[in-house]
Amino acid sequence: AIGVKYNKDNYSKEVRVRGEVILSAGSINSPKILELSGIGQGSFLKSYGIDVISDLAGVGENLTDHLQTRITYETNLKVTVNDILNNKFRGAIELFRYLTRRDGLMSIASATVHALMRSDNSKIYPDLKVQIMLISGNNRYARNKKIGLDPFPGFSIGVFPLYPKSRGTTHLKSPDYRNNPIIKANYLSAFEDRNLTLKGLRLVRKIAQQNSISPLIIKEIRPGEHIKDDKGLLNFARNNSQTSWHSISTCRMGKTKMDVVDYSLKVYGVKNLRVIDSSIMPNMPTSNTNAPSIVIGEKGADLILNNS
Repeated sequence: AIGVKYNKDNYSKEVRVRGEVILSAGSINSPKILELSGIGQGSFLKSYGIDVISDLAGVGENLTDHLQTRITYETNLKVTVNDILNNKFRGAIELFRYLTRRDGLMSIASATVHALMRSDNSKIYPDLKVQIMLISGNNRYARNKKIGLDPFPGFSIGVFPLYPKSRGTTHLKSPDYRNNPIIKANYLSAFEDRNLTLKGLRLVRKIAQQNSISPLIIKEIRPGEHIKDDKGLLNFARNNSQTSWHSISTCRMGKTKMDVVDYSLKVYGVKNLRVIDSSIMPNMPTSNTNAPSIVIGEKGADLILNNS
């Protein structure tokens, strides 16, 4: 690797380097950039007329992510994010509170309570994550009534398997860098993920039935108490679950034929090129990927500075 080619104001430009090229574009764009550069599955790259620099079968493979399913509830307390998004007066009060005191609903994270839990007592370690969000709607992106935010006070309890077995892919859509890649997440393709998701949803309902929270719930909105069987719950998960933005492993670190970088994060078959981001994770860490990604960055910086 000798540099970077980029586009600015519709002009193609190049920057040459004396040292290494560091790729840190994340689990979706790092494999895309490698493939555009001729690094990836040889036959796939040739089908797009891209010259193969390094034939690496693992580029864009092994996509792993946390798929979160949320059960939503209507509550009798007007203390949720729904209340300030649906009422301009209350929203203005909360904004003023945040600007003057730095507290209130506008100061909180999207999920205010997290718990790592075992799906049953036979487990020796947690295999599910449960989260409470003080907002409810028909999906996690709903931020106003027009796009699905519930018109009443509501909250959500989400759950996902900590160590998903399902694997997906992300690959070029075309040799044109302006096109986004094709992502096939293959969520719930593994039996273990389907089974754990069902256990997680039943666990969420059990939590909602506890004396400390049940008096605050008017009713379950999604999927609704009428859906009780495994088929119905699984269909709900398939149709309503969404990414936790924890995608990893598309440029996996290791020593097998499906790995892309070595333990120094150097790309196999190419000199002076490293990938330093969450795409190199060989396995899903417990819970979120933010802190491990920061660690990868710090460790990668040390490797560069030590020329190792």
